[in-house]
Amino acid sequence: MCQRAVDYALKSYSLGSPECCRLVRNNKSEVNLLHLQIEESIREILLIEISDALDLRFVLSADRLCNAFEEIHVHAEDIATTSMRLLESSRRIGCKELVSMGDVVNRLMRLCVVALFKRHIDHAETVLRVEGVGCEFETRFFESFNTLDRSDITEAMYEIAVADSLSRMALELREVANAIMFWLSDSEEEWAPCNSEPCMVRCER
Repeated sequence: MCQRAVDYALKSYSLGSPECCRLVRNNKSEVNLLHLQIEESIREILLIEISDALDLRFVLSADRLCNAFEEIHVHAEDIATTSMRLLESSRRIGCKELVSMGDVVNRLMRLCVVALFKRHIDHAETVLRVEGVGCEFETRFFESFNTLDRSDITEAMYEIAVADSLSRMALELREVANAIMFWLSDSEEEWAPCNSEPCMVRCER
């Protein structure tokens, strides 16, 4: 569900699709309900004494994954909402730098899903090797942004909002990959949660 939301959100911006915007926003209540149900199940399991270390790692990973996926859906919804506002105001949509950023995020999302459902640890490792991708494509976006004539401040702010959502989504996908590594790895390495803020490069005025 989260993967579909990301895909629809990116299409809502790149294609200017009102239908994709609605598809992302319409399943918010279902995502929230699933999150609450999973969290409740995790709490119940943790009240039981778990003797097997692997089982405990799975439960703790599930908690991290649940929270990360919910955050990813929030950012997907933000992109869909921003895209709808751009469409409703007849402003430009589909900035090529942001579309490229979205393609990277979508590929990372697909790698995480394959890693999770097929237990392919190498896919999670691939996501983690793409370190700093949020900062990198934000930097590229703002380098391009600062060279353009921005007479429409509202349009500019919408584009910055999309860039911020994509950066935060990339950060959460690293947390997803870390949680999968924590679950599947034989190593005792901690694979700590990603708590750093995305790198927002200041644009010139």
